[in-house]
Amino acid sequence: MQSDGQRRAQLVAALWNLKQAVKKHPLPGIPYIHFNTLLRQPSYRREILDAANRADNEELRRLAAEAEALDTNDSTLLNPDDKRWLEQRDREIASAYTEALDKAGRIKRRYALLAGSVVLSVVVTIAAWVAWQQLNREHIVSGSIAGEVRWTADKRSYTLDGVVMVEPGSRLTIDPGVVVKGRPGSALIVARGGFLHAKGTRTLPIVFTSAQEPGMRQPGDWGGVALLGRAPINAGASIIEGFPSSDPRGAYGGSDPGHACGVLEYLRIEYAGFEAFANNELNGLTLGGCGSNTVINHIQVHRALDDGVEVFGGTVDLSHILVSQAADDALDWDEGWTGRLQFFISQQTDSGDNAWEGDNQSNNSNATPRSSPTIYNATLIGGNRGAQRAMTLRTGTGGHFANVIASGFSLEFADLRGTVTPSLIDSGELTFDTLLVHDIGDTHTSSGFTDESGDSDDDGGFNEADYFLNQLEHFYLRSSLRIPTASRSARQPAFTPDGQFEGRAASPPKGEFWDESAVYPGAVAPGNEQPWYDGWTAFPTE
Repeated sequence: MQSDGQRRAQLVAALWNLKQAVKKHPLPGIPYIHFNTLLRQPSYRREILDAANRADNEELRRLAAEAEALDTNDSTLLNPDDKRWLEQRDREIASAYTEALDKAGRIKRRYALLAGSVVLSVVVTIAAWVAWQQLNREHIVSGSIAGEVRWTADKRSYTLDGVVMVEPGSRLTIDPGVVVKGRPGSALIVARGGFLHAKGTRTLPIVFTSAQEPGMRQPGDWGGVALLGRAPINAGASIIEGFPSSDPRGAYGGSDPGHACGVLEYLRIEYAGFEAFANNELNGLTLGGCGSNTVINHIQVHRALDDGVEVFGGTVDLSHILVSQAADDALDWDEGWTGRLQFFISQQTDSGDNAWEGDNQSNNSNATPRSSPTIYNATLIGGNRGAQRAMTLRTGTGGHFANVIASGFSLEFADLRGTVTPSLIDSGELTFDTLLVHDIGDTHTSSGFTDESGDSDDDGGFNEADYFLNQLEHFYLRSSLRIPTASRSARQPAFTPDGQFEGRAASPPKGEFWDESAVYPGAVAPGNEQPWYDGWTAFPTE
């Protein structure tokens, strides 16, 4: 008779084969399969098997039938966590050590030298085993973080199990080089009044990634990182996306424009976007009501299932941000964000929607504070597929955007929506300066704008093509300065522009935040052989 262990092993193999087959023959409405969730949750497994049974592909139906024959709806097919086993081994080793010392004390004098050697060997062996065990143990983190907590780089990794909350008044410090892994359904949320200090270095970045093994990782394997603060927003009392309205710890916004949510430097976030709570997904990095004393720079968000970075109100500033291969928007803002951003790269190749999607407030286009970020030096890369735009600005967002290169967006360069758009242009609340546009539009040689006349008018009669092509002085539809083809590489992209810029670039504003020397279009200076993203970013595909 087949044992439970044998049956489970065969079922896991059958489910893995089904997952691989779905890559070749996608299931309608299910573009990917979370393998860890497939093993852990019978309801999710049932959903996938039902979809495979209905598939037109014979191989999928055969594999589904094979898995169903083995499946007994166990709550989980994963092996139990080995934490208790490790703790038991610690106790056994300590007991053996004590017994060895007691026994050595009873050995007769004439065997003392030999006994000492044996005991020393035992001690060294045990010490080495305990040290190895401590260094390699997976540290599971769940529930709340209260008080002062530090995650150190002498541990192999920290694994998030469920939604981990840094409570109000608490501080989590993460040392350079630490790897944090997220299980399905997990996320790290810093509540309003909490603080996250995650300051990596160029050579030792902090990495948030999937708990799946390399080769099995996919967008949406876990939830992501969210920081919540007390800076002003225009939406009243708000709860961050993906958080239950009944839990006040998910609230953000207030009256302190300088409120500090944390320090994030040289940090990567990979494979995020899982549903942290029912019916809502988190983004790679979510900033809700964070103030100007929050420090966010040198951040990469890679292969997020939803947006790469989303900012809900606040005054937070960002610099040196790279969002690679997000499934939705690279940067999304809403609810009155008035911060600054310099040096931003978005790369959307096989998936993705807008590089930028900006909103003021869905219920009130004139809500205050009005969303009005100031963004200089951006490189926006599309994949020439789907209905991608470099930017969609709507529901009353303002903003000031300069020194932007946009290349490879299949639909159009920009869509400015909303009845207040003309007035924002006229009042100077929405401005553009020095825009380089390449390879955009259905023909890749057109002006890069779709027709919005008649019933297609969604912006009070504002004509984007006329504004950008005829009224904006420094809009360059074609230029000798171009983005290399390697910018679309999934594994080893390069974003340094080729050639020389023959136009006029805008000078960044003066002030401590700005790099005033960046008088050029794009996020990387033309000809720069050591761009700012070298050495700490990574582009894994699985």
